Amino acid sequence: MLDCHWMKQLRELAYDIEDSIDKLLIKSGCRFKQESYGSNLLQEFKNRIVDLQYLGKQFGRLKVGFADLVPSDVTLDLEDTTPEKIMHVDEIPCGEKPCVVGFGGPESEIVPRLIDDEKELKVVSVLGPGGLGKTTLAREVFKKQRSQFDCGAIVYVGRYPSIDDTRMDVARQVMPNSLVPCDKKVITKKLREFLYTKRYLIVIDDIWTISSWNSITCAFPENNLGSRILATTEAEKLAKFCCVKPIDFIFVLKPLADCDSRLLLLSRMSFSEEDCQNYRNILKSALKVCGGNPLAVVVTAGLLATKAGQPWVLENTILSMTKQDYGPQESCFLYLSTFPENCTILKDRLIRRWIAEGFIPLRKGESLWSVGKSYFKELARRGLIQLVLNDINDEIGCTIHNIIHEFIRSLSMEENFVTVGEHLSSISYPCDTVRRFTHDCSKQYESGVLSSMTVQLSKVRSLAVSGNTNKQLSDVSTFKLVRVLDLEGAMGLRKRQLRSIRSLVLLRYLSLRGTDAYQPPREMKALQHLETVDLR
Repeated sequence: MLDCHWMKQLRELAYDIEDSIDKLLIKSGCRFKQESYGSNLLQEFKNRIVDLQYLGKQFGRLKVGFADLVPSDVTLDLEDTTPEKIMHVDEIPCGEKPCVVGFGGPESEIVPRLIDDEKELKVVSVLGPGGLGKTTLAREVFKKQRSQFDCGAIVYVGRYPSIDDTRMDVARQVMPNSLVPCDKKVITKKLREFLYTKRYLIVIDDIWTISSWNSITCAFPENNLGSRILATTEAEKLAKFCCVKPIDFIFVLKPLADCDSRLLLLSRMSFSEEDCQNYRNILKSALKVCGGNPLAVVVTAGLLATKAGQPWVLENTILSMTKQDYGPQESCFLYLSTFPENCTILKDRLIRRWIAEGFIPLRKGESLWSVGKSYFKELARRGLIQLVLNDINDEIGCTIHNIIHEFIRSLSMEENFVTVGEHLSSISYPCDTVRRFTHDCSKQYESGVLSSMTVQLSKVRSLAVSGNTNKQLSDVSTFKLVRVLDLEGAMGLRKRQLRSIRSLVLLRYLSLRGTDAYQPPREMKALQHLETVDLR
């Protein structure tokens, strides 16, 4: 197996080669504008000689770097690691409900406590480690019992919540036909006023801290109408804090029983009786490793599709097994770490960014878009993403389980594939050059990061910025090598910032969706490589 540090150095060298070519394209593009206003053939010929000399010097330097990495007496034994797929993981057709197992018992204990005749506001907490299905259980209960209440909402909180955004999310769901106030300072008052006369059901998913709980629930009045709050958490201390009244209830979610784990695994795969016998030992070992964790079982089903019939070692955790083989979708999978935790990633946005990054290969007889969609489906088949459907059951996007999201963020940072704003201070420049950077300006711990790190981002090729940019994104023209500029949801963009986009000669993807940039910059017409512009 190749050394990880060596592979990282080799990857950086490949990036340097691409950067050298890109810089030449930028240089030639700028000169083309000057020459178009009148030049002679002799001058153009001289310019081409200069370009060739530049490339020669750059590749000479890079050749030395490669020789340092790979001594002449070393032979690289590169094997074809494409696995032969003996098993097949079922693809869930659009509109067909995924198999949900093992929730009969938990539902039978939770539901009666939500729909009883008790008038006082009651809290039910679902407690358990990540991956056990707390979110799935809460959503199933909400979907089935929502009609028993006047209004309801499901909100995700997570480790680093924006409390204002969470309250706004609740307001949009419980007051869909009302004008939700944009002023975040008055939203709590409006929510309390609206909910005071309603029997409501609120699901607060994945909450971690007491301060977050207090800040969110202060908007939910005690109205003696039989309202309920259903919370999910991994923190026992928090579950106890939420359920202080005698009528409150803590439900401890346990791992799946062996029979349910096996049912879930087999439901994700097409098995004949002969297959069950042939892979009996592998299935038994895999289920033992999963330990009744539904997320582990689902991801294992995807892993078995590529590992069945080959010598492979079961590790102690499902994420270790996931790390063994991504297949040709490796870069696409790691790229998911550029998106925030628990957000819905639109399929079109994701695939077009994959294409702009160069992750999607050309296949004979297929468009890049078609190949990108097949990659998206493969990640869904392997259980690494969960599909999101619209009202007519069309695929519109995906979500990522928080455990998998945390894993790929950690791995992306380790391999210097993606850098997140909150972790930028740990980068030891110039040993690690930031290539892909994602930044949320609205988060307090990321405030000021972007404006103070321009030098380290000089070679960034993918930049995603959201939140209130204010003065943090002063001039994007400094990011000369950027191919993807995603400003979706960014606020405070100024005309000078937008005009500087014209200098990004290599730009292929530009998103101003959901920003306060009401008019697209006219200067972007000069960008010859621009493939996607999203101004919705």
